[in-house]
Amino acid sequence: HMELEGLKRCWKTLTKNRVKVKTLVTDRHVQIRSYIKKDVAMKDVDHRFDVWLIAKSFKKKMLALSARKGCSELQGWIKSAVNHLYWVASSTPDGNGPLMLAKWLSIANHLQNVHHNHGDPLFPSCLHGDLEDAPPQAWMQPCECSAG
Repeated sequence: HMELEGLKRCWKTLTKNRVKVKTLVTDRHVQIRSYIKKDVAMKDVDHRFDVWLIAKSFKKKMLALSARKGCSELQGWIKSAVNHLYWVASSTPDGNGPLMLAKWLSIANHLQNVHHNHGDPLFPSCLHGDLEDAPPQAWMQPCECSAG
């Protein structure tokens, strides 16, 4: 409950000092999310999650997945996938959700050495240049390693 209590105290101080908050970045704490949704004073606040914490959680899940039988090649892609997550967040400053999702999902194609015709008009191709001179990669195959 410390996280929620800290938020309440900070919000009270900000309100008392007439600070207008447009965007609030927090961790994904369930009680904080619930409080922000229910509190009338916070109804106009754009609540976002800290990308560093999301990346940390994502990396942990990717490491666990790469430890599964038949998924070891995924380990070589974890750093790139985490970097991709940061890139999606930083390259979409307006927070356009559908565009961010299209960019994020493009990683599945990129890992398979598919860089064009991703199937989403919002982000149809990777933005990087030609990869002919890039070091050889262990490209993934479709359904080679499933999270389910």
